[in-house]
Amino acid sequence: MSYILDALQKSEQQRKNQNTPDLMTVHPTDHPSTIYKMPWVAITVSLIMLNLTGIGLWLFQNSNNSPTLATETATAFESSAPLVGMTTATDATKPREPTYAPEPSADPEQRITPADYTDLDSNRIIAPQRISELPDDIQRQIPDLVFSSHLYSDDFRLVNINGRMMRENEYIAPELRLVEITEDGVILDFREYRFTMSVMQDWAFD
Repeated sequence: MSYILDALQKSEQQRKNQNTPDLMTVHPTDHPSTIYKMPWVAITVSLIMLNLTGIGLWLFQNSNNSPTLATETATAFESSAPLVGMTTATDATKPREPTYAPEPSADPEQRITPADYTDLDSNRIIAPQRISELPDDIQRQIPDLVFSSHLYSDDFRLVNINGRMMRENEYIAPELRLVEITEDGVILDFREYRFTMSVMQDWAFD
């Protein structure tokens, strides 16, 4: 038995001396270092290529955009310059609109009460005369007047003459104007003649 053990030990010793691998020996490989190095190299190369590609695209776009921007600026300047001249020429040749003198106010002259009526030529107070005191030829030219209603208050005045509701400063007929509605009648103006009429006494004037 000891002889067999000695033989096995000698045989094992010989194997170790000869570096003969057995089943328990781990066989080293030459490839792992290369395998671990290859991905990093590939990644580094890829990043460098991407950077170079991005820089190239950026330079290409800038080289294309710069002339376009300069061209657009020059075009805009050239197109705006004639417009200024054109506008000036148009303004210079544009006919001026005619200037009209202001039309006289259509508002009737300011209401004048009998106490305030003034003859501007003589600067003396003149009360409107009654219609019966007018010259005969003026009386004959005054149209027929018929009063059917008369309303008088401090803030509202209205009179019906010839079937029409009239307010102060309205024209009853050409050249015949209702100057004022008084408490008992009206003051009229006909061809620069001012006269009073009473709605009670002169209810109908023919």
